[in-house]
Amino acid sequence: MRKPALVLLLACVLATPAHAALEQAWRAIPARVPAESLAVRLRSMELRPVAGVSPGAAAFALGQLHYARGEYRQAVEAFTRASGRLTGAERGEARYWNGLSALALGEAGPARTAFAEAAPDRRALAQLGIAQAWDLEQRPDKAYDVLRMLLAGDAGEATAPALDKFAQVAERLHRPDEAARVRSRLAREFGGTIEAARTTTTPPAAAGAANAGTDGEVAIQIGAFGEEARARTLAESARRAGFAEATVLRRPTPDGRATLHVVRLGRYPNREEARKAGERVQRALGVGWQVEKP
Repeated sequence: MRKPALVLLLACVLATPAHAALEQAWRAIPARVPAESLAVRLRSMELRPVAGVSPGAAAFALGQLHYARGEYRQAVEAFTRASGRLTGAERGEARYWNGLSALALGEAGPARTAFAEAAPDRRALAQLGIAQAWDLEQRPDKAYDVLRMLLAGDAGEATAPALDKFAQVAERLHRPDEAARVRSRLAREFGGTIEAARTTTTPPAAAGAANAGTDGEVAIQIGAFGEEARARTLAESARRAGFAEATVLRRPTPDGRATLHVVRLGRYPNREEARKAGERVQRALGVGWQVEKP
């Protein structure tokens, strides 16, 4: 089916800070161009530049398109080409997106390298990405140090997700009191966020009970979102990665004022099988996971 590309185009443009040159490629594409034609159009603009659009900007837009589609390998390649052609803050923005794409592929080392070269206005989010990369490599101690330094200053829009990740890391390092304090701050200061809602969806005590058992059927959750589209995108990425039973469930938040869209991989006969699946999806998609009762 041929769909107008306007919605996807706007989503990619709005995800980019105010780097006017990087928006050139999107603005040069007519809104009625079908989504399935965008990649070809952008690649053509990269190879045969048009007036007002630099090759680097075209490659950057192509990387955004691949990222939005869950095509992370192609996104890495496009952002790498873009960063080789851009300079200054625009190059830093391309490197930030390069880090996101590498993280989604489970390539922690390249992700850290890219995030370290991110633009100044992405500093806090880039530090969060570095912490996620360390966590992906099973180095919660390194992730803890990065997050502690990040939260000691002004983390801006990264604060809520950083608190969420910090609580997870603290628990893995057997620091339950610290994890509880961080979750309390998350609920107190960011009560309306998805991170806070996710924290209260599975209280630490309940999560511990699920983790403690080795017998009985369990399930794996890999994300909870306020926006259904984001949840379905993650579920589709999981299915492409080989988790055919990935699905989206609707759950009310504890206060009943909103709905969470929870991405679940499937059901497993025991905790050990679930753990193996969780580690596979973490390597494949760069996401966290938790065991829960079905």
